[in-house]
Amino acid sequence: VRLSEAKQRFCSNRCHGKNRTKQTQARKAALPPKQPYDPSPGPVRRAIIAADWSALVEALKTKTTVTEMGCWEWTQRLDDSGYGLVRTGGGSGQQTEGGQGKTNRRKTQSAHRVMAMAMTGAPVPSHLPVHHKCANRKCINPDHLQVVEPHENTAEMLERNYYLRRIAELEAALEVARLRPA
Repeated sequence: VRLSEAKQRFCSNRCHGKNRTKQTQARKAALPPKQPYDPSPGPVRRAIIAADWSALVEALKTKTTVTEMGCWEWTQRLDDSGYGLVRTGGGSGQQTEGGQGKTNRRKTQSAHRVMAMAMTGAPVPSHLPVHHKCANRKCINPDHLQVVEPHENTAEMLERNYYLRRIAELEAALEVARLRPA
């Protein structure tokens, strides 16, 4: 039934709107009841609150797949740059000096930074990058991560990009030589 035909069955738009509201309410009543919101923290948040770093590593590892290179690739939500995101609730779980509030109010953090927090046993300062030795943004393997100074992170990235560019140039030269008749 087209909308214009349906409206013709009612004396006015107001009566038609009331009927639509009744239909919507009936449809919602037929749905199963929603589960109540569970405010209890998940395993990641519980481990952060308890400062149980081995439990945090295990909780994070359950959300990964292991690759041939040994990377623990994050299988959950990713940010626009390809880094894993994990819901942590309220951040580090540590109180400020005055005992009021949290040191970090973010509800979602980068998974590799949370893993670095588990490695170091303390939140990683926001000005320090967590470097992926494997160059895999999804990786959260503690053996592949290290907290570095910003200039070290940039230098390694530039070196890696130069290295990859040079390999591509050499492979192209080999391909040209291979295709050239002898």
